[in-house]
Amino acid sequence: MNKLITLLGFAIISMVSNAQIDSTIYGLSVSSTNTMMFFVKIDPVSGQVTNISNSPVFGSFGYQGSTIDPNQGIYYNVNDSILFAFDLVSGNLLREIPITNFQNSTFNCIVYNSPNSALYGLAVDPASQEIYLGTIDPLSGVVNIISPTYVPGIYSTLAGVAVDSHESIFYYISIDNHFVGLNMSNGEVITNPVIIAPDGSFGSIVYNCLDSVIYGLCGDPFVGRKLSKIDPISGVVTYISDSIIAHWIGSDKATIDPFQEIYYFKAGDSTFVGADIHTGEIVTNPDIIPIPGTFFHNAFFNHPCDISYPVGNDPDPVAGEIVLFPNPVKNQLNIKFPEPVHGNIVINDIKGDFICSKSIFNRASISIDIPALKNGLYVIRLTTSGNIVTLKFVVKN
Repeated sequence: MNKLITLLGFAIISMVSNAQIDSTIYGLSVSSTNTMMFFVKIDPVSGQVTNISNSPVFGSFGYQGSTIDPNQGIYYNVNDSILFAFDLVSGNLLREIPITNFQNSTFNCIVYNSPNSALYGLAVDPASQEIYLGTIDPLSGVVNIISPTYVPGIYSTLAGVAVDSHESIFYYISIDNHFVGLNMSNGEVITNPVIIAPDGSFGSIVYNCLDSVIYGLCGDPFVGRKLSKIDPISGVVTYISDSIIAHWIGSDKATIDPFQEIYYFKAGDSTFVGADIHTGEIVTNPDIIPIPGTFFHNAFFNHPCDISYPVGNDPDPVAGEIVLFPNPVKNQLNIKFPEPVHGNIVINDIKGDFICSKSIFNRASISIDIPALKNGLYVIRLTTSGNIVTLKFVVKN
């Protein structure tokens, strides 16, 4: 009975987590005077911006960065002195917290890291431009510095940042054209190569959690920009696009839908461009249709693959747990139960489309071959005697 209760509890937790997987692109609509904001979403096909907030937030929008905590369902935006937290469902402002900065520095490039549910960013000294990796407490606004000393280079504000949550590396581009990777545990430099780009510069970087690739736009307003990827060790940038997909881009950062495999960015002509991450070519390019009197900024896809999922290769279940291994998986997924079960397993992709099903008769373990599945996040639902347990796994070929 205790084991069944444990399983049921796990099912409830998993279903709550899945409820937050909404695959929406959120952002902020900002008044022309930058004194008022609405929390909004954008349709990447039509470009239509829709208000989620019931009322405006009076405060200055921050280009210093936005991110989403998908587990808590919160969108964060930071300016020089304030951390804003918006509820993804209601759009209402949850908190408006003054930031307590390190040595009067500014806090930039806020990024959520799923393994430890922490908000990271760069503390920048406005006088010396020295940079420190740090975290910010979303309840108190206190910035805690991780770096033992300042890290190299001056942060390039137009390039964005990227977090490899699997390897715990925080990446940014310096204005002297270095691709800097910092250890998120101690803030020390892991990699710092000179960026070797075919043309112009490389920026608007985004880490794709399902293929472990860092994407961005390479070029400049004159030669044009192509979707590209970078090797973080060597700094070599490789074109993906055959054709130019943009010229002018603004200071808004890019975002990725890892399941549709589309890189989105706001072009300088106020179009919302989506490019296929395999071909680099444009798949959608609508004019942004803003809320009247506002401008749309800081698009951010609600990354469901940033929601914590059980990762491991240990086949031994403990304390009533159901174990999936290996996770991520390439060819065969193994499931081990704490006791023999009768039931049925159904696997769906993250959009809810059916993949396969399998019955279990008094089994303590089962193996499922999955060689034909694309990279991505998948959901397993185990039904036993009226109880439903929901688990997630990642396919990574």
